[in-house]
Amino acid sequence: MATTPSQASESTTNQVPPQQVSKETSAMASAKKAEIDEADSDSDGPPPSPMRPYSYEKKKKPMASLRKQAEKVVLKQLTKALEENSALARYCCGGRVLTTLSAEASTASKDVTVPVSPPIVLRWDGPTDNDTPRRIRLPIAVGTTKGNSVAFSVIDNSRLIKACSPSGVLPESQFSTNLDPHYLGILDVVAQTILPGFETSLLQARPEHRGVSAQLTHLQIHSGPLTSVKTFLPPIPANNSLGILLVCLPNMHQGGQLEVSNEGHSTIFDWSGAKPTDIKWAAFVGDCQHRMHPIQKGNQIMLVYNLRVTERVGSVMQNPVLADAAQFPLYDGVRSILEHPGFMKEGGMIDFYCRYPYSHTAANAARAMPYSLTGVDLVVHNVFRSLGLEVKVRPLLDQSELYDMDEFEYEFDRDCYGNEPWEFPEYLPNQSRCACESPYGCSGGCSPYYPDFPSFEEWKARKPQGDLIGTEFRELEFCRTSQDAICGREEKESELRATWEWKKYRNIRWLNTPEEREKGGPWELALHNTPYAEDETYIETFYSYVVLLIRVPKVVKRNLTVNA
Repeated sequence: MATTPSQASESTTNQVPPQQVSKETSAMASAKKAEIDEADSDSDGPPPSPMRPYSYEKKKKPMASLRKQAEKVVLKQLTKALEENSALARYCCGGRVLTTLSAEASTASKDVTVPVSPPIVLRWDGPTDNDTPRRIRLPIAVGTTKGNSVAFSVIDNSRLIKACSPSGVLPESQFSTNLDPHYLGILDVVAQTILPGFETSLLQARPEHRGVSAQLTHLQIHSGPLTSVKTFLPPIPANNSLGILLVCLPNMHQGGQLEVSNEGHSTIFDWSGAKPTDIKWAAFVGDCQHRMHPIQKGNQIMLVYNLRVTERVGSVMQNPVLADAAQFPLYDGVRSILEHPGFMKEGGMIDFYCRYPYSHTAANAARAMPYSLTGVDLVVHNVFRSLGLEVKVRPLLDQSELYDMDEFEYEFDRDCYGNEPWEFPEYLPNQSRCACESPYGCSGGCSPYYPDFPSFEEWKARKPQGDLIGTEFRELEFCRTSQDAICGREEKESELRATWEWKKYRNIRWLNTPEEREKGGPWELALHNTPYAEDETYIETFYSYVVLLIRVPKVVKRNLTVNA
């Protein structure tokens, strides 16, 4: 068959040299073989090189269900809300307190951590009748069945209402009550929810020592039906004010819900009910807005308190009048000892191991001491300080890890003494030395006598001993000693002291002994050292203990007048 010119041209253009055909065929065969080998392999190695003619489809993740997608969106919204303004989660709080007439009182009374209030008693002076005292009791149960109350009476509050001002306010100076918000646990809840993160100038260095106190200001009554309800709040003090506490007493009423708002967010406390057996309460910070909903029926009786931030821990250190050190049982005995002319005539140091554990390696330990001291530790500190003595609270470093070095150094000195005893004149009695001072004997043939090397206890007693007391409280430190500190204790102490600074005190007189070092005790890990060694896994751990460092002056300089 004849070939046309166009076909000839096309054939010439598409023609491939034989060498290239051979190379392409070989490459395709190699790629095919690589695919077969990879398919037969059980390894989890990396995918084939992108240079190879190999391709695969990436597996798609299954689509999440609509429910999971919705949950994810809601969680993101909640996270965003908390990050933008965490104060919205704690600008107010509230709850209820059971009374002995509550249905759950019998169950709650078995739990010692749940306080149950007796019926609330209010006493006030009547505006007439020669100030005859008045009294009501809330709530009142009428009729019982096997000891269980079955009905509650509506109390006549007319005399109490008459004693109040036209706006329903009775100042705290004109009435009294047995309700104690601290005993009922209300202030504990406020301290754990509203107080953390609250901005105040009090105790900025140690906010964990803050507390909350409540000061009763007045009683407020709202009587229904009343469409416009106004609660008169006390003026907020300028110093350390936290907010307001409202306690609704168990008295029958309908309506009167409390609405508290903060930055566009509102919380409603509904205190109405057909059988008011419980005490209801709400607390909120001072910059919140609030309003009372209308009262449909009955009388709503509330106690109003000012909440203030206080110094829960450490006030005894700041106010010696509040806790007079001279009234502690330990005071008279300590004073009589210090007045004795023979007691530490030249002065010195006495130390006391604290009996209670403290988080003294925490970041705020330096700021928290001595305010965190409790129990006998606090008593000892304040008694000696009140007598004019200098008292410091410091960490003591345990030296157990260094005792092995003492044994090693003792053996080294003993061996050296056996070879060259004249190098240790401190162990040689003066009478054993030759008058010519020759280490090998004099020319007259005399030979010096060298006594046996002392025992470990005698050798250690000659060494300068002391207690390693830190200059300040510090967090857990990490150190790596050098090769020079392997054998010599002095060199090792020098390197450790560069990381965990201490001062060595000698001839300290201890008033007691430390607790055993065990989990949960007063000892805390203070210094972590990795000594120079071929085995990098070997470490040394040094623990610390809180002690009271008391400096006793000379007898002639002691002024034991109580520091007021």
